[in-house]
Amino acid sequence: MADIQQLLQEIHNCPVATSIRNGQPGPCQTIVLSQTGTTFHSPEPWSGQITTAPILFLSSNPSISEEEMYPNASWADEQITDFFQNRFSSPSGWVDSNLCALKRDGTRTQWVRYWAAARARASEILDKPKPGIDFVLT
Repeated sequence: MADIQQLLQEIHNCPVATSIRNGQPGPCQTIVLSQTGTTFHSPEPWSGQITTAPILFLSSNPSISEEEMYPNASWADEQITDFFQNRFSSPSGWVDSNLCALKRDGTRTQWVRYWAAARARASEILDKPKPGIDFVLT
């Protein structure tokens, strides 16, 4: 499990993204520089229990919200790991059962369509799949 936590942290703390934010060109600069807000949302490694979930969705999810509670450089490693590994099942309540994400002000976003679509696809294979447990998003 230590290896998966190390990989999660390496992706989250991507040196290429950091270099681009510091003015150096890089292969994903269009995506990195598309964030114009005050708080940079670090690269997302995955959401869910990647080592045990039977389904893995690989996709581009272009939504980003300055309002969402999302890891940034000020978060502790343990909190970052909890967010990505347990995003849909953590007692911290990152995402509720209606697929609404926690906002920085403590309220909730509207339900996330991409997560609902992934759950619908997973339900074609599994009975009542649980996000983050039965399927992982990356």
